[in-house]
Amino acid sequence: MKSIMAVSMHKAGSSVANRILATLTRAQGYELDMLAQQVPLNPLAEVDYFESQVARMKTEGVYYGITRDRETLKFSMLPKLRVVMQIRDPRDCLTSAYFSFRDSHVPPEDPEKLKAFEERRERLNAITIDQYVINDSENYRLRMEALADLRESHPDLLLSRYERMVTETAAWQDDLAAFIGQPLNPRLRARLNEVGDFTVKAEDTTRHKRQVTPGDHARKLEPATITKLNDILGPSMRRLGYPV
Repeated sequence: MKSIMAVSMHKAGSSVANRILATLTRAQGYELDMLAQQVPLNPLAEVDYFESQVARMKTEGVYYGITRDRETLKFSMLPKLRVVMQIRDPRDCLTSAYFSFRDSHVPPEDPEKLKAFEERRERLNAITIDQYVINDSENYRLRMEALADLRESHPDLLLSRYERMVTETAAWQDDLAAFIGQPLNPRLRARLNEVGDFTVKAEDTTRHKRQVTPGDHARKLEPATITKLNDILGPSMRRLGYPV
């Protein structure tokens, strides 16, 4: 019952993974304390908010939710917790992020964060997807490097891939359940399928779940753009087991 936190990157299926983890840990008897959900409500940066909560955190019996912020990977409590790392091909993350941040992402409540959100949406409406993914590729390179560093240094970590989540869902559920130590009976499996439904009838850029099929970057980006992304992201992708 060692406390657990999940880490991820934007647009890696982290919201669904978080719901599945919450369902499994609750079934196992964990308390839920979703720290990152409080971040949009206050002016602190995510890692600073997390650090402000250390005094009340417990190393046993709590699931602390998921963080997508690269700086929060330096969170001082993280080495004391079990970690689930939810990742995705960063080229698909970048492709998904363009549509999400431009069309469907939920605005934050904090006034300063809302201002930054609106400015980013205005910028995205003025550029193409190919321009965006190249402009933001360094951000994802740094994310992947930080995640790879954590994976290589943390002794109690499960690597969870978006691609397995959406194409081998039952096996992916088994991986998480085994890590948590929660047996999966038919009733709990049915509940997981309810909270983690990957059905998309047709692509819709205004919906958070726009489409789920891996490899979307190859369908949306120009070949020259993909070549540039491979040059930038290739080394960090290989560290996390993604072919380039």
